[in-house]
Amino acid sequence: MARKLKIGFVFPGHVRRIAPQIGFCHAMHLFRQQVSDFPKPEIYCGVSGGGISSAIAVQDSEAHFVKGELLYSKVTRSSIAGINPDLLIRGGAAAILSLAPLLPLEMIKSRKIRYLVRVLLASSELYADEAFVDKLLKCNSIFSADKRLRRLFNNLDFDAIFNSDIKLQIAAANISTNEYSVVTNYKPEHRNKDLFIEGLIDTTRLPVFFGFRKNRDGHYVGDGAGIANMPLDLVVNHGCDVVVILGFTYPKESLAKEYNMWIAGLQRFIDMITDTVARKDLEGFERINNALTQVEGIQKELVALDTIACEAGLLNRGLASELSGSISRIEEYISRFSCIGKKKVKIISVDSVEPIDDYHFTTLTPEKAFKGYNQGCNAFTDSFLPQYLDFIKTAD
Repeated sequence: MARKLKIGFVFPGHVRRIAPQIGFCHAMHLFRQQVSDFPKPEIYCGVSGGGISSAIAVQDSEAHFVKGELLYSKVTRSSIAGINPDLLIRGGAAAILSLAPLLPLEMIKSRKIRYLVRVLLASSELYADEAFVDKLLKCNSIFSADKRLRRLFNNLDFDAIFNSDIKLQIAAANISTNEYSVVTNYKPEHRNKDLFIEGLIDTTRLPVFFGFRKNRDGHYVGDGAGIANMPLDLVVNHGCDVVVILGFTYPKESLAKEYNMWIAGLQRFIDMITDTVARKDLEGFERINNALTQVEGIQKELVALDTIACEAGLLNRGLASELSGSISRIEEYISRFSCIGKKKVKIISVDSVEPIDDYHFTTLTPEKAFKGYNQGCNAFTDSFLPQYLDFIKTAD
């Protein structure tokens, strides 16, 4: 049974999940080297930050895991993003002109010229401030990351990615159509380094922070979490029997935490929305599983009832006919259930014993990264394996 199972892995987004997701897959790689009958992952599916960790993990060798872990641990804000150049120029001009009152204008002997210079400087400062605010409201993002991310992702081994025996889907969001925009490592039209990197950058385009990209069809694409931070449907539609969610919960927000800076407030707001949608998506799949389980139980009872009807027919044909009619009507009602035609899958949610650290790229350190790797490694044996082995026993 275990050899026939198709197992898919979902990599939800967020910077803080990247390290434990990589650590989990590293531990699974080592386990597969030792346990030959442990099934190979069928597919990895990542969105947002999960796209980065899944791209590292799909290379699937000890050397690639070590390289990927070292690479991620050295990531800094300046290595992935800088201030939008347009904002930097306008903001710089406004900042310089704000220093005008410090100029030694008293050295100008002519009072008229001195006043004229002051008026010009004040007017210029006002114009620069207005121009900066206007540009801020109309620009496509606060930060610029495409060139720096492209340099970072060039460190990936694309031969290993495209030739991996594990399928990979990186899902961005098509903002124009409200659909997934997916690049893979297995479709012939996606086996292109530049196209793959483009898709990987697309799924990290967090609104406001990073600008959307206009694709070849004229559609705008952005962070994949905009559709689903937990794209269960992509993995289920791939035919997987078991779906593993590398969710790794982080600490609950402290009631005392300050949100008086807009970046922290916006990030928290986005987290709340994506986490709520992910929770509802998971609950939806669990309801389908529960409904299909109930249907299976009803169908077993109907089979038993049909046997009774056949036996009753030997004594009372009228009663047997009535029972058969009732069975048919119940089967007709069941066929209309919304869960009919959908697949029952085992969902395994992976978490660490202790919540993962709360950080962003601006506060990531090598120590936090390696702590995350260790938490992910431990979660493979402490969280995933017990659930998986219990399912195997039940399935058998």
